[in-house]
Amino acid sequence: MARLIVAKDGYNITSDRRYLLIDSDLTNLMIIEEKDISGGTASYSHNLGYLPTTFEFFKYGTQWFPVGSPIYDTSDSWVAGGVNIEYDTNTIYFTYEWINSDVKLFITGNSADNQTGSGKNTAIGKLKIAKDGFSIDEITDVRQFNFCSGLDTLKKDIGLSGITTIEGDGTFTKKEITHNLGYVPVVIARLSSNTYNSGLDNTMLPINLTAFDLTPVSFYITSTKIVFFTENVVGNFTIKYNLYRNKIA
Repeated sequence: MARLIVAKDGYNITSDRRYLLIDSDLTNLMIIEEKDISGGTASYSHNLGYLPTTFEFFKYGTQWFPVGSPIYDTSDSWVAGGVNIEYDTNTIYFTYEWINSDVKLFITGNSADNQTGSGKNTAIGKLKIAKDGFSIDEITDVRQFNFCSGLDTLKKDIGLSGITTIEGDGTFTKKEITHNLGYVPVVIARLSSNTYNSGLDNTMLPINLTAFDLTPVSFYITSTKIVFFTENVVGNFTIKYNLYRNKIA
């Protein structure tokens, strides 16, 4: 079967796959809906018939936090509250703690757990690459494609992605990373390693280090920077983060 490969600037088609824009043998994470949810909304129906792969952020002032994070304002003061989200095969449910924050949803057509479900006719665009075993003329569900040119995809900026370390001293500790894009980009991060509890290595952020005390490792994003933070814990926390050029706000 023929293979379509498009490399990023500075790389070629024989480079490691992380430096490719398109590889027709791989499935892209394709965004079928971006949704701005006003604070206080109880639920939103995506009606896909399966659990989609998603990523979501909530707003406090000029800051955007990953869902599930505690809030620290720009003066580094803790603010009670936050937003949590649950999904089922057709609906997204919002829980607000103390504050009714706006939420930005990115819903992809990719299934979170390989469910079949009913699906929807979400495959669009002039360039379509079907997965092995499917005929383009006979399918419309984006889960059966590796790529559809009519859908947005996550666009990682290699230069603005990286690794950083927070040296927690038991108080509020932060590390600021400047991006200066002029808008709030999507950031996804994980705790790569730490000296507090190695069992938490490779955990996606945000996380709470202990079961009963607020000891978070998390971050927020503004139009100029990413701020990683922790509090009430002693240890070094190495974080790997990816910045994507998709716009939250």
